[in-house]
Amino acid sequence: MGNFVSVMTDEPALRLIVRSHEQAKVAEVLAKCPRLRGDVVPGRNLDAVLGCLPRLIDGDFTSDEQADGNFFIDLFYEICGAYAQHRTTQEIWFDDETFPEMWAFVWDARGTPFGLPLSPYGSPAVGYWDDAGVKRFIRTFGELDHAARWKTAGKNYAEEVGALLDVLRIADKERKGVYVFYFE
Repeated sequence: MGNFVSVMTDEPALRLIVRSHEQAKVAEVLAKCPRLRGDVVPGRNLDAVLGCLPRLIDGDFTSDEQADGNFFIDLFYEICGAYAQHRTTQEIWFDDETFPEMWAFVWDARGTPFGLPLSPYGSPAVGYWDDAGVKRFIRTFGELDHAARWKTAGKNYAEEVGALLDVLRIADKERKGVYVFYFE
């Protein structure tokens, strides 16, 4: 089993949901996110995730590590996935030594513009790259020599990195930031 990295474009609709203080957004989100209407996500406590929805809309959270931070991240992942015009999820095993570029992409990302809570477990995690960060990682990932890098790691992730690059390039063209999610 590997790590899962998801990249999703930032969409204006997200800014109309999080901290909007409009409880009508609960119904909108539930209509847009079918996976939140039924427990089709293995390993997740759907009731706990859904309990975060009114709080997400009201802004009733802080950006530090929270006991329920993982549920906020799971919720935001589902919302981003439903609203993002461009997204991908790739299974990539990495650590700071085997793939430092991916490590930096995931762990050096800034917190979300909404100041979402952090998971007390480290995973799941979410970060945000603005336009400058998107450009940085287009260069970084575009310059990788996959054949040389993975001779010792045993796996060539050129296809997976290519899928991440596709989303980054679209975000760059549309002048959007991206959310980066990490799940073990």
